[in-house]
Amino acid sequence: MNQDRDKRILEERLERCRQLAKEFPTGPTAAHIREIEAALLDDLRALASDEPQS
Repeated sequence: MNQDRDKRILEERLERCRQLAKEFPTGPTAAHIREIEAALLDDLRALASDEPQS
């Protein structure tokens, strides 16, 4: 697994979620976007905790 690549992909997806959140600030779509954003943040945190410390 390439952690740099995975991190970049997750960050790109997170940015897209945030763009969509601006377009859909309320309603069921907004709720789903927030759920996806939270999951992506969890994935980024998990990836960061797996990185070796310098």
